[in-house]
Amino acid sequence: MERTKRQKCVVNEVMSVCVHLHKSIEHLRETVYAQKCCINRLSARIVELEKEKSVAKAVKDAESSSVLCQYDDVDESCLQKQKLEYYLSSPPGLTPMDSDNEETVRGPEFDHDENNGIEWNG
Repeated sequence: MERTKRQKCVVNEVMSVCVHLHKSIEHLRETVYAQKCCINRLSARIVELEKEKSVAKAVKDAESSSVLCQYDDVDESCLQKQKLEYYLSSPPGLTPMDSDNEETVRGPEFDHDENNGIEWNG
């Protein structure tokens, strides 16, 4: 009986860590999408300035602009494009899970109980 209780506790802890890791991965993925958008925007600006035969100005502008490129000012359509490219390049079954869907993370063998968090249905 005591062993079963400890096993439940360990399973709950492992699942909690898995959920936390999943959310962290999703956050990092969003950051990568935003950075790709920034790189694309800065690259376009460099090409534009190079066309004006101003390579030195292009490098200087890119260096100063990179500090200004923040996640909040990234174009939403660019983010969607980056996400689509990621999903299309991901192996089947390895696309990100829905963070709000605990069943996806926990699996059907777990029940959510108000008093004890996640419990094993065994």
